[in-house]
Amino acid sequence: MSKEHLAYPLGSGRSRISRHRGFLSAPKTPVLGIIGDRVVLPCQLGSVPIPEDFSIHWTFHVGQSQRIPVGSYDGKGRREEPDERYRGRAELFHGEFRTGNVSLLLRDVRSSDQGSYSCQVSFQDESQEVLVELEVAAVGEAPSVILRGPEKRDLGLSCRASGWFPRPELLWLDGRGNVRREPAATTATVTPGGLFSVEGSVRIRPGSDLEISCRILNRRLNASRASRIRIHDAFLPSISRWLQIFLAVLFLNLFLISVIFCLLHSECGPENPKSAGIGENPKSRQDLGTSQIPPGSGDIPNPPESKKIPNPDRIWENPKST
Repeated sequence: MSKEHLAYPLGSGRSRISRHRGFLSAPKTPVLGIIGDRVVLPCQLGSVPIPEDFSIHWTFHVGQSQRIPVGSYDGKGRREEPDERYRGRAELFHGEFRTGNVSLLLRDVRSSDQGSYSCQVSFQDESQEVLVELEVAAVGEAPSVILRGPEKRDLGLSCRASGWFPRPELLWLDGRGNVRREPAATTATVTPGGLFSVEGSVRIRPGSDLEISCRILNRRLNASRASRIRIHDAFLPSISRWLQIFLAVLFLNLFLISVIFCLLHSECGPENPKSAGIGENPKSRQDLGTSQIPPGSGDIPNPPESKKIPNPDRIWENPKST
């Protein structure tokens, strides 16, 4: 991983310009520091002879007008007390002054250290300063993927990671490493230490690729960390299948309950014993038949007419009639 540096010469309005133009130099690209590590802010004197009496002042720019002392050397053993946020963390390379090295060593880099620093060197009537830009970054913890469970017919997933700087990107990838098309939401919060925590969520639809990766990307460092989860192919379909089975059993139970209820109350079942003529008095049945069905209607035949039998006494009395 390459480090970058940036230096901007200041105009005459900011400092006196040396007759030996360019005797102080700094890298032209931003310096990159890793949070929690140490970083060197380069500043180098040129080929100008370095006198015994010279001074070095490193300051941090807050806004456009305020400066905070970071480290200094005046050539007489006196030191300017640095600001409390840099106390015990900033150091100059005293043993390398004669070689022109007036760089600043900064330990335990923090997110608040990011910004512009001035390196100013003065001796006799000469003075010059340059700006050095410091960028800081951090790679946090690996993301954790959490299965939130089904949401209607979709499957909810969330991804969390913390300890990143600057704010990282959160990407959802498929099994081929491509960014997934499902809409996703991402939120970021700043911890008390100045680092970022990110959390993202996505809803996976049935039939889509069920190999899912959550990647946290720090573009400043071109570094990333990822976690992958593989969901079984039958997981999403089984949700709807079990739901259908449950509903089918539920409706079957309701139907059986309604049938039993009808049978018990003789409303939907076969005729009751009275309506079927079981156990009733035969006499009442006969009375009912003769009273309701008129004779000669054809449903019940009329009884045969009785023949008159002649009186035998009358027959013997008058034999001639035969």
